[in-house]
Amino acid sequence: MHKSILLVVCTYFVSAQSQFSYDCQRMDDCQNDRACNTIDGTCWCADDFLNYNCGVNATLSECASNTCQNNGLCYVVDSTDTCFCPYGYYGDTCEQRYVQLTCTGDTAEFAIVLPPQFSGQVSLVNGNNEIDSECIVNDTEDGNNTKYSIIIDISPDQDTAGVPCKINNVANLTDTVTTYRTSLMVAYRTGITTSLDEIYFGDCIHTTESEVSQNIGSIAFANENLTVNEFEEVYSTAALVVADVDLTPLAVDSNIYVGTIFNLIVYLTDTSVYKTVRFDNCVANNTLPAPDEKTFSIMDLGCPTQGSKYITQGQSAINYTVGDTDLPASILPVEAFKFSDSQTIGILCTTKICKDGDDSCEIPADCEAVRNQANSGAQRKKRAAGDDVSDNVDLETVSTTLTIHGPNDVSDQSGQASGMEQLPVTLENCFDRSDILAVVAVLAGFVCILLIACLVLGCMLIKRRAKSVEFEAMPAPPSERFRIPRAHVNDSFSLREI
Repeated sequence: MHKSILLVVCTYFVSAQSQFSYDCQRMDDCQNDRACNTIDGTCWCADDFLNYNCGVNATLSECASNTCQNNGLCYVVDSTDTCFCPYGYYGDTCEQRYVQLTCTGDTAEFAIVLPPQFSGQVSLVNGNNEIDSECIVNDTEDGNNTKYSIIIDISPDQDTAGVPCKINNVANLTDTVTTYRTSLMVAYRTGITTSLDEIYFGDCIHTTESEVSQNIGSIAFANENLTVNEFEEVYSTAALVVADVDLTPLAVDSNIYVGTIFNLIVYLTDTSVYKTVRFDNCVANNTLPAPDEKTFSIMDLGCPTQGSKYITQGQSAINYTVGDTDLPASILPVEAFKFSDSQTIGILCTTKICKDGDDSCEIPADCEAVRNQANSGAQRKKRAAGDDVSDNVDLETVSTTLTIHGPNDVSDQSGQASGMEQLPVTLENCFDRSDILAVVAVLAGFVCILLIACLVLGCMLIKRRAKSVEFEAMPAPPSERFRIPRAHVNDSFSLREI
């Protein structure tokens, strides 16, 4: 049984030591009638052609924007942006590598893609540095190229169905690091081996510690003076995600505040061998070196500890979606906390991963009983003896670091939080504060009382004014009689006098 443990902080890590070396003598593939230099294996391109095989006309116009990957050259050919890839890469944007290594829990698939000029042979080499004639390397078309691939059984019992080729080159570099090596030999001349031929090593690395050096030492292969190319991949079955209450993954630099709920989610990255996963134990630390190191146990035996049961109610099984795929997972909601001497906490969890039909990954139904049993010491003795890990169960370690802010955090360093005034203030985290909510509630109550008082006073004033206003009658005209003067005609006046 092998144990696969994830590197600290990382959820997945792949290290490829690309040692591609081009030699035009292997396939005599210098283009545009350029000559091959038999001294150093380079093409004589002069000034009018570019790239390793002189395949690019230097008079072409460069692309306005280079979208080619892996240092590919971009030039305009027939009004179309075209990528010219360096040796070792191919594809429309040079996104694919000639050497491809895929590791799972029980298999390793090793493939080499070679250009159409190749006319030699690709063979599997066994642990005795001999060509394995019983394991045939398959060849399939990959565009204009040919892909040579083989699948190797690296399971402990070497009983993976449908995989006849077995691993026989296993290096236990340490007690905690095991390398499963697949070796392919590329012979450029069929039937003979020359110094131009190449050996490709593909290493699937399984680890059982939370830390491991990325530079795994080479293993001597053969006495022939052949070019050696090494590629390695660290295999991990489980990955850890820190997510918010909506299961949205949090960025690495996310600020989390004391009392905020965040979710730890562990999910299976590979379901070909294992089918279920759960948290077994989790320990938080203040990320400070000894003697200032402090730890706090969150989970043990799949249950919250006695000290942590007030910040987490325990885990539950879910399906976690990655891309378009639903993967088996376990989720552990945690109320954010922090150590008094550090804003950063590290969380290191050991997880159980189980094959189909094994109930060891079931989440305990009665955590109180589990805690009582753990306190008695009986369960811990059993765990120390390794009796609770069967051949269908594996252990894997996942980890992360978080930045937790409290109300009294102060830092004089620029770019870090210095009191609450420098913490990012948003509407969401503002209303997460209970004291702010209390002040808002009190102010709202005062406003309501003032509005009611104003309404009552207004009604009273209107009513009082209505009672005090009296309409007075207009004064009657005086009762004296008025005489209208009448005109009197003078008797002495006569019309005749006119």
